[in-house]
Amino acid sequence: MFGFSKTYSTPSAEQLDELSVRVKNADKQKSEADCAYLLNQFNKLLVESVELDKSANLDNKFSHKVYIDESKLNYWLNLDKCVGTKYDPLNQMKNVGVKVKFHKKTYDDKIHIEYIKADKQINFSS
Repeated sequence: MFGFSKTYSTPSAEQLDELSVRVKNADKQKSEADCAYLLNQFNKLLVESVELDKSANLDNKFSHKVYIDESKLNYWLNLDKCVGTKYDPLNQMKNVGVKVKFHKKTYDDKIHIEYIKADKQINFSS
């Protein structure tokens, strides 16, 4: 009936297990890299906010914003994957007394995080 049909043999359970482990490990490494990048951006935001306040011209600025480079992320922003890891931005911010609030970004806005200095709050637009 079909002139170019090919017969496939079923892989062994061991081969499928090995593939599953490799994929899970690769996924974990990519997620960890994303979490490390996001934590670094949160820390950058806070450090720059403190440094800007030391400047004579910018000491009354209400907030400071840092943009997220989406090309440096493996996955869409999912901070839930970071919970409980050593690169957990939400836990790190909680430890220094900073609240994190999530906002839906507007149509043409880039993904960013903004530190509202008076409220010790990071607004995360994604």
